Amino acid sequence: MTMTIDPEVISPSSKKESRAGRYYFPKWAIYSASGVGVFVLVGLIKALLPVIGMAFLLAFIWSQSKTSQRY
Repeated sequence: MTMTIDPEVISPSSKKESRAGRYYFPKWAIYSASGVGVFVLVGLIKALLPVIGMAFLLAFIWSQSKTSQRY
């Protein structure tokens, strides 16, 4: 006794049925959005790094001015 697969039992897989339940974005859109996100992230870091550095420098100068002796 051999088991044969009846072609009518297996439903044909179509692309529209497999993508019906989720959103689909093309690869070029994902890659371009991630590239723009990297540029935005680098821009934010470049803008905030000098501000953070100046804040640390100001805090260091402030602490040194409080501890120094006045003659």
